[in-house]
Amino acid sequence: MKKSLCLLIIFGCTVTNMQAGIDYQSFLQETDSFMRLWANDGKVDYQRIQNHFELIETLYLAIGQVEVSKLTAEETKAFYLNAYNLIVIHQISKYYPLSSPLDHEGFFDREKHLVAGESMTLNHLEIMKIMIPYRDPRIHFALSSAAVSCPRLANFAYLPQKLDEQLDQRIRLSLNNENFIKIDHESRIILISRIFAWYKNDFTYHGKSLKVFINQYRSAKLPENYALDYSEYYWALNAKEVVGR
Repeated sequence: MKKSLCLLIIFGCTVTNMQAGIDYQSFLQETDSFMRLWANDGKVDYQRIQNHFELIETLYLAIGQVEVSKLTAEETKAFYLNAYNLIVIHQISKYYPLSSPLDHEGFFDREKHLVAGESMTLNHLEIMKIMIPYRDPRIHFALSSAAVSCPRLANFAYLPQKLDEQLDQRIRLSLNNENFIKIDHESRIILISRIFAWYKNDFTYHGKSLKVFINQYRSAKLPENYALDYSEYYWALNAKEVVGR
């Protein structure tokens, strides 16, 4: 408890300094501090964030001020990944208590946010700013939509100099997780996340099958003669008190 309080005081001082002038490196540093403080094992302490809302509010406002025109492609990619996750946390904390992000109408497709000087929805940010420009399917395992069936939220910021390594880490973490990919040897069926159904073209546009794509990142390869099916997707909130998936 003392450690968390000290971190909170230090973080509060640094985000106050950010308000005087936002730059990209400061945004990354404070995002990293925030994620390490409030995200743990894929869960987020929305109640406590709401009680200290000025911390996430400062980062949320900073998202609108960053100038992506001055950034490299990797810097821009990292910025948009962090922006998406922070906006989701901001909105859940703002409207908390919720049992699911879907409890708030228009959470993904109607409510707009200022991102690098542009007003956009979360769906627009994900598709038009991240998925289409970069065509990197690993991104689906770095973004969290605050649901328990989402890939686990990282407790760090995405950094341009480490981005390729971080994206590999996140996709391997999900695709080697027995709760994310379930193999029923008796029925010879593999249950995979519905993310692979919703975004199938992102995983197969190089001509690979879903199974081939998944096996690139698995330690134990999926059996070739097992059929693929999709598991149920649970939109319950990934709040700290939620246990399991």
